[in-house]
Amino acid sequence: MMSYENKVIHIVGSVDIGSGTGEFLYVNPATAAASQSATAGAAPPANQPPQGTGFELVVEAADGKELSRVRPTILLPSDDHASKTGLIDQNVSYAEGMARLVLLHDGKVVNTFEAGSPEPTVAARSQGLEMGAGPPGHPEKRSMSMAAPDEPGVSYTIQVRPDGEKTWQTIAVGQKSPKVVLDRNQFPTAERATVRVLRSTGFDDSIIAEDEMDLRFKE
Repeated sequence: MMSYENKVIHIVGSVDIGSGTGEFLYVNPATAAASQSATAGAAPPANQPPQGTGFELVVEAADGKELSRVRPTILLPSDDHASKTGLIDQNVSYAEGMARLVLLHDGKVVNTFEAGSPEPTVAARSQGLEMGAGPPGHPEKRSMSMAAPDEPGVSYTIQVRPDGEKTWQTIAVGQKSPKVVLDRNQFPTAERATVRVLRSTGFDDSIIAEDEMDLRFKE
């Protein structure tokens, strides 16, 4: 869906700098802004600890070959100086053949992300979006979902484009299943909108459903 030239992989993870543990929360392809693409996947600054120490992200091919390595930025809560739990929010450059992410701490494997299957299941290819009831007491909301099995390494993004607009608005990302609650108050001037579901393997994504929805369900 995007050219390789401006494609990056957006990685979000949680780490504990005290115990040296961590995990990947979600991994999705994204388009880099000009300011990000120049540094995504770059070598760490000279004042950083040497390679092989601290937390590192390694991009590997299916055969285990290392394609790139980056020391991620770790964000710690600004209001809790004693906290040891931090958030990784990092872009790495897309590399042809990338199949795996490895989170290291002092050279030891902490967590691994394996890309999902590039081919959606028959159920994911053949089913469209279905609209259901919203939460009790909220007539302005409706649930939306589609049939899709739980697949390792696969997540879903749901986007909405109101009639008359060109830009897609992301309302859910990193979902394990294509389910979301649509709130028509997010689009107060629109009567209809197009909703689409993107299936992500972590490194690539594809549109598996796209339907037009009537947003006047409150009436």
